[in-house]
Amino acid sequence: MTDELITELSKLSALKVISRTSVMQYKGTKKALPQISRELGVDGIIEGSVAREGEQVRITVQLLDGPNDRHLWADTYQRELRGILALQSELARAIASQINIHVSPEEQGRLTTAQFFNPAAHDAYLKAQSYFNHPTEEAYRKGLQAFEQSVRIDSNYALGYAGLSQGYVSSGNDSFMPASDAYPKAKAAALKALQLDENLSDAHLALAEVRHYYDWDFTGAETEYKRALELSPSDAKLHASYGFFLCRMGRSQQAVSEARRALELDPASLVVSANLGTVLHYSPRYDEAMVRYKQILESFPERYGSRYQLARLYVAEGKYEDAARQVKQLENTYGSTDMLKSFVAVAYAFEGKKSEAMAILDELKNKQKREFVRPYLIAEIYIGLGEKQQALDWLEKAYEERDDWVVWFKCDPIPDGLRSEPRFQELMRRIGFPS
Repeated sequence: MTDELITELSKLSALKVISRTSVMQYKGTKKALPQISRELGVDGIIEGSVAREGEQVRITVQLLDGPNDRHLWADTYQRELRGILALQSELARAIASQINIHVSPEEQGRLTTAQFFNPAAHDAYLKAQSYFNHPTEEAYRKGLQAFEQSVRIDSNYALGYAGLSQGYVSSGNDSFMPASDAYPKAKAAALKALQLDENLSDAHLALAEVRHYYDWDFTGAETEYKRALELSPSDAKLHASYGFFLCRMGRSQQAVSEARRALELDPASLVVSANLGTVLHYSPRYDEAMVRYKQILESFPERYGSRYQLARLYVAEGKYEDAARQVKQLENTYGSTDMLKSFVAVAYAFEGKKSEAMAILDELKNKQKREFVRPYLIAEIYIGLGEKQQALDWLEKAYEERDDWVVWFKCDPIPDGLRSEPRFQELMRRIGFPS
């Protein structure tokens, strides 16, 4: 319910709506409303309760003036579960009316579009979302199965198709599925969702990611990112995703602005804070990125993404022993993966430990004959070893297999030694990066 009401309120451009990650820390808190208001940087706070009995749902909601700790408005609603999304839209309209903000005709139209669904389909959808909060191969597999179940139960359930599309994008991007398998399925699901409901920002985001990571249709991707942001201007994940896209296109100043906007909308989110660090890293603003990575790791030493990106930053700065040490720490915590093994080899290769790097390289190449290993990972080791033609051969293979990591070509410092090579420049042209 919290997610869905935030989604509805995020459609209103006149509101700054804080994301779920940041607000849920206050569930059951004893903090005073003025303190919560200051910490989140907001004026209004919505509280509520939900009771479900069979197919009936009763919601009590109240709007509070946070800085002054005043009650402004309250109401109670009872509906059938299948009409709960329409009720969320009704709540958003009521809240907008109470705080007297301007709602454009287009926004009003989106908020008055009644949505009904099969309750069993929605339960499967919510179960799938919970699985995708845990980035493991097993969780992603179960999440995809639950999304598939939601659209089997209700073949006209647009939200289920949008979730399925995002699930396949995540599976491809996080290396749990080959790009050539994940992204076409993601595209089909996104197009089906938009056929059923053109105003689903999540479906536009999924389609943007497919065009960005797999089709390499960067103009089309930007169109979809912007449409998603028009539909949900206060959605932190949209600003973060668009920031990554801008970074990879070499538009670093805009990228940092979008990443900072995402953090304003989700100030307590570890993921969004880490995303800003990554955008600063590849902008390149190494000192600022280093400060952010270290701040995150001081509080959350097991944060995978931040430690991995810190290792990549150390390689960019020529601190190869530090890079290898960061990755070894990740291996001790999470176990050895292709991505971690390969980057230890990258650090060894740049440091001049050729035999150690070659041992890992041979292991990954042998594994690649039997199962999926990103060609980009092998190419990076050859770059570290200074074997340019071998590196370019594997980057060509990454291109042929639609390895989605090639979208980092323009801003990643590791391939810098190849940028003067005609084959690398031709690859950049074929992928379609803007000059």
